Amino acid sequence: MGTFDDDPGIRPSVRQFVTYAAAWESIPDDGLPRFPESRHAPGARPL
Repeated sequence: MGTFDDDPGIRPSVRQFVTYAAAWESIPDDGLPRFPESRHAPGARPL
């Protein structure tokens, strides 16, 4: 585990494993591609 003193300057580019998101935790509508599991899985396509 680590800490950040400043903004690391990188942002997410995809949302992965959205199938496993907790029902009470909403996934932000931020326009990022959403993958049900790993984006690296064979045949993976955004939802």
